[in-house]
Amino acid sequence: WQDSLTGPLDRLCLLRAIRVDALERAIHIFVREQLGHDLEDPAAPPLQTTVRALSHVTPVIFLLAGGVDPEAELLSTARELQVELKSLALGPGRAEKATQL
Repeated sequence: WQDSLTGPLDRLCLLRAIRVDALERAIHIFVREQLGHDLEDPAAPPLQTTVRALSHVTPVIFLLAGGVDPEAELLSTARELQVELKSLALGPGRAEKATQL
């Protein structure tokens, strides 16, 4: 059966089917070996750069991992740069409020 797995992506698919617990580590290895170290852990731009780019027509959406909350640092940076910032946590039932912002 190993001869039928023609590449690393095939092996990931098999691993997904039989060992979901090992998949995350295997994906990190796949990305590093196939795409390079640059994509394995992308660096976020400095928060000041992000805040300076904000405008009333340029919203910023943060996609966060569990347990990560950059809101305090974001609001502090906005105050330092004298930028008015409105924040909204998205989720069910929040579309109308988001549209108003």
